[in-house]
Amino acid sequence: MCSESSHNGSPINWVLPPGMNSRVLGGSFKVNWLNRNELPFAKVQNLYNPWNDNKPIKIARDGTEFEPNIGKQLCCSFPSDPTTDVVALIK
Repeated sequence: MCSESSHNGSPINWVLPPGMNSRVLGGSFKVNWLNRNELPFAKVQNLYNPWNDNKPIKIARDGTEFEPNIGKQLCCSFPSDPTTDVVALIK
């Protein structure tokens, strides 16, 4: 996240499941993507999340927390993105 959540921005044309109303959603916020590369589930099929009943990490929903070491392994599994200087971001 690179901004606070806000309800004052431009209206968003959400694509929602049938029966869901956009009023149930929270505010919107800006995101700076650190990596835009794909990561096939097969590359991380060995990772299980103890904070989610030891389920494979692919069985998670938006907002599911990961145990920090598992999160680190997941992040390190992505191919590096030559357009992002990660070292500069962590300083």
